[in-house]
Formats: sequence, C-alpha cells, structure tokens
Amino acid sequence: MKTVKDPVSRLAQIEALLGPQIQRAEQAADKQAAIDRAKLLAERTRRLAELDAAQAEAQARHAAAKDRSVAAATAASAAQLAANETWTACVSHDARASKARRAFDDKLLDLGLRAIDGATVKLHDLATYCRARYERTPVLWRNAERRFVPTGKTVPGDSTPEAALEVIAAALAELDGLRYDATVSPATIETRCRAAIARVLACGAREFWSGLQWRELDLSEFADWLKRTADRDPVHDIAGAD
Repeated sequence: MKTVKDPVSRLAQIEALLGPQIQRAEQAADKQAAIDRAKLLAERTRRLAELDAAQAEAQARHAAAKDRSVAAATAASAAQLAANETWTACVSHDARASKARRAFDDKLLDLGLRAIDGATVKLHDLATYCRARYERTPVLWRNAERRFVPTGKTVPGDSTPEAALEVIAAALAELDGLRYDATVSPATIETRCRAAIARVLACGAREFWSGLQWRELDLSEFADWLKRTADRDPVHDIAGAD
C-alpha cells in the first residue's frame, strides 16, 4: 500500500480502515447501554414496587392505629368527664351530709350530746395526764462484785396510770356508743358520763390526781358526787336511771 504523507489524506485513509471497527464498537456499546438501561429500569420497577407496597402497608397500620388512638382518646375524655361529674356529685353529697350531721348534732346537744362531748374532752384530759405520769423503773441486776447493773428491762413505777388508761379507753368506747343510741334518755346519758369519769378517778388516790388541770371541769363537783356515792358502785345510778 502506498504511504500517503499528506495528513489529511492519512486521516482519510485511517478512517477508511478503522471506520467499520469504530462503527461496530459504537453499535456494541449502544446495545450494551440499552441492556444496562433495561436492567436498571427493571430493578427500579421491582424495588419501587416493594417500597410502595411496604409504604402502603405502613400507612394502613398507621391509619388503624390512629383510629384506635382517636377512639381511645375520645373514650378517655368521656371517662374523665364522667369521673369529674361523679366527683362533683360526691363532693356535693358529702357537703350536704356534713351539713345535715351538724344540724342534727346541734339539735342533739341539749338531748345528751353536750354531756357526751364534755365528758369525752375530760376523758382525753385524764388520758393526757396519765401518760405524763406514766413512768417505768429500770430493773437492776446485782453482779458478783455487788454492783447493780441495768438489765435493759423496766417495770411500771406506778400501776395507776396504766390501769386508768385502760378504764379511759373503755369509757370512751362506751360514750361513743351512746352518741346516737336512741334507746337511752338524756338523763341516763348524763348519769353514765359522770359514772365513766368517776370510774377513772377511782383508779388513783387523791395524791395521784393532785396535779390534774383540765378544761372546763370542776373537780369539786365530782368530789361531792363521789362522797354521795362512796358506799355503792357508780354503775348503781346507771341501772336506776334506766
């Protein structure tokens, strides 16, 4: 083949020689690109279909959950409203009941309730006094060196406070039972109130009660009553009053 030295001619010669190969290469590349594009589009279609299905399922679950949440919130709101209404009713009824109790108690004051309230106050004063007088003496042990060692145990220094507290507890329970008892008369209530306090005072000697200071109680009144009934059981008046 004759060599062509002219550059333009040489390029034309090279193009003539390589043109078919370049054309075939371009066709092959274009064909491969078409194949790759088709694969990518197929993958896109498949993947997006999966994601769209998952999204649709998630949206369906969310819609169901939202419906349940709205229903629950509505029910909770209704329940809270009902609870508020019932609480308001409870407070209202409680206020009316308390007002009615006070009104009845005011009417019962002169029919025995005043005596019970007064005696209850006095019994609590007696209990406070007994607790203040309640002392315990430590128990000592004499060892081999003839020294007295505390054992950690104690005994009542005076049994009067403990005995009086037991009588007071029983008296308070008795008077509380009389408060709304329709079977007893006001006179009987007053008698039993005096007898209850007298039983407590009888638990200790005059020296034990010498430091007693209490509210609205004239000790001389009970001292005179004790003198009048010293020869009989205080509950004798109770039986006679009934």
